[in-house]
Amino acid sequence: MGISRLDYFRVYNRWGRLVYQTTTMGDGWDERVDGQNMDAGTYVWMVQGVSYTGKVVFHKGTMILVR
Repeated sequence: MGISRLDYFRVYNRWGRLVYQTTTMGDGWDERVDGQNMDAGTYVWMVQGVSYTGKVVFHKGTMILVR
């Protein structure tokens, strides 16, 4: 919230492989890579953008994919 421009949203698997990225606000990862469902496990996400006040906003975290 509060981001006026999205520089990137990226998702990495546990080995550091980039499995998803976008620069379009509102897009999200559907848990697939090249049409194949990804394995259950922990993934790292990172997002960077610019706020309405011009400040660079960066956040990162982990998510667990459960099947």
